[in-house]
Amino acid sequence: MMWWLLEIRAAQEEEFSPEKQEMKNRENFFEVVDAQGIDHNLSENLFQRLSEDEIFQNGAMKMTGLVIDDIDGNGQMDMLVMVLDAKEPAFYGSGGLWFYMNKVLQSSLYSVASA
Repeated sequence: MMWWLLEIRAAQEEEFSPEKQEMKNRENFFEVVDAQGIDHNLSENLFQRLSEDEIFQNGAMKMTGLVIDDIDGNGQMDMLVMVLDAKEPAFYGSGGLWFYMNKVLQSSLYSVASA
């Protein structure tokens, strides 16, 4: 299993814009799935699911990690998305982990941790 962690930049590097953050989340997502060799149609569906479930809260949250793999070892694809507040500097325990277990597109959303 490969873990993909995305660069976390300090909020003060540039002026915050939810629209820019949404675009950056999309770019980061597709960069990771392309590197993993995941089918483009499947990756479009996965990103659409994240958008529908408002994981990125209209640009308020930035994606800092993504795993798409058989995490629980049962032969079915799972997805783990890590997010942090896009505007505030990261601190211990901030952000959230979102698990989509088994048949990623049909499963229920489980929020394991959310600040």
